[in-house]
Amino acid sequence: MSRDKTRIRSIVKSMKQLGASKYEIDEYMCLYVLKKPHVIAQIRKKAKIFRSEGW
Repeated sequence: MSRDKTRIRSIVKSMKQLGASKYEIDEYMCLYVLKKPHVIAQIRKKAKIFRSEGW
């Protein structure tokens, strides 16, 4: 669980640096907790987070 928290924190930090809105960050966190990887992948692609995180 602590690994998930660390991962979420690093992702949220990256999203903030890329200029994501609070709504987008909240939506991402909810989807991450609900484990919907296909939706999360779309968000990552849309926000281009996968490039900065090395995914």
